[in-house]
Amino acid sequence: MATQIDSTTIITRLATRIADLEIQHAIDQETIHQLTEQNNTGEDD
Repeated sequence: MATQIDSTTIITRLATRIADLEIQHAIDQETIHQLTEQNNTGEDD
């Protein structure tokens, strides 16, 4: 039995995945920023 997924479902899934990746990217960038700040100030955490 072939499963057909309509284009709206595909687009919705892609949009959700892109949003998740954008959120993760923002978190990663903030983490890098915090680590860089710690490194520059010589703080230990």
